Amino acid sequence: MDQAARASHSSTLAETGAPHLRIAGLSKRFGAQLAVDDVSLDVARGELFCLLGGSGCGKTTLLRMLAGFEAPSAGRVLLDGVDVTALPPHRRPVNMMFQSYALFPHKNVRDNIAFGLEQERCPRAEREARVGAMLELLQLEGLERRRPHQLSGGQRQRVALARALVKQPRLLLLDEPLGALDRKLREATQFELKQLQQALGITFVVVTHDQAEAMTLATRIGVMDQGRLVQVGTPREIYERPGSRHVADFVGSTNLFEVELEKRDAHGLHLRATELDCTLLLSNATPPSPGGPLWLALRPEQFVMARESPVERGPNCVAGVIREVAYQGGASFYQVVLPSGRGVKVSRANVADDGAASLERGDRVWLRWSATSGVLLAQ
Repeated sequence: MDQAARASHSSTLAETGAPHLRIAGLSKRFGAQLAVDDVSLDVARGELFCLLGGSGCGKTTLLRMLAGFEAPSAGRVLLDGVDVTALPPHRRPVNMMFQSYALFPHKNVRDNIAFGLEQERCPRAEREARVGAMLELLQLEGLERRRPHQLSGGQRQRVALARALVKQPRLLLLDEPLGALDRKLREATQFELKQLQQALGITFVVVTHDQAEAMTLATRIGVMDQGRLVQVGTPREIYERPGSRHVADFVGSTNLFEVELEKRDAHGLHLRATELDCTLLLSNATPPSPGGPLWLALRPEQFVMARESPVERGPNCVAGVIREVAYQGGASFYQVVLPSGRGVKVSRANVADDGAASLERGDRVWLRWSATSGVLLAQ
């Protein structure tokens, strides 16, 4: 796309107020299989957006359609208000970093980074300046002459990122960019990637199956399931207010109880669950539409657990027995079995003087939670 066309696109954007990236009704079929099903999404300029989902949910196929490596069966891709759906990858102001990094094994670091600029016949002086800037930005100075097999996993990841960024794309697509790194390096690199994106101001769309990674990186998350985009929101919205059982169960850990609505009064919704031997009170939910099953989602950290029996047993209070305990440094995780036989996941911060260490396997405990905890789900 030449400079005059880009200037025209920017003028069009200013006039229409179009989002930086618009995905409009995008679908992809492979024979009888519908891999991506009518996905629509707007991504703002400078946003770090994560597509989150399990294997086979369609997230990588969607990313490849944005890059131009897959042709959609239906729908459009618009960048700065301009339809780029029919453009091949090399004519889009978009670059993609692959999960495998796809570095050339016979080329050194400098030549790997410069490859795309050489293909575009970028003038030598400009090419050297841009490659040098990437080497400095991604802390690769001193490694210019090394080949990929002489680099650590984190260094290869940074070379692949430099090669994608050196072409100065308006949109960068990253497919599981940290998947090849070990856990400790992965966690450290998440913050580096986030800081780099903020410094550059380039729009990133990241595909990942790792919920914690999406929560750390993203300004917003789109959760995908069976080819569809089932919920979009900030990390806090996705975690605290999931829109469905799938989202509640996939993002983080949760306890799902099927419930029935008994009544509504000034205190909130009064619910009943066969697996919970207590009245349930939920004050932060709207009454559901009549008909259909309902579920209450409670996160493990929303429970207050104690050995002492409450003086007055009100709503949201059940007894149980600790079956298993898992100590994980800053927190301990418990499986508490209720009289109904249902297991409940409970987490608790390990604070030296709060008595948590005294709770052990086989102890009888009481679980309580507030009326503002939990989410009522109808799907």
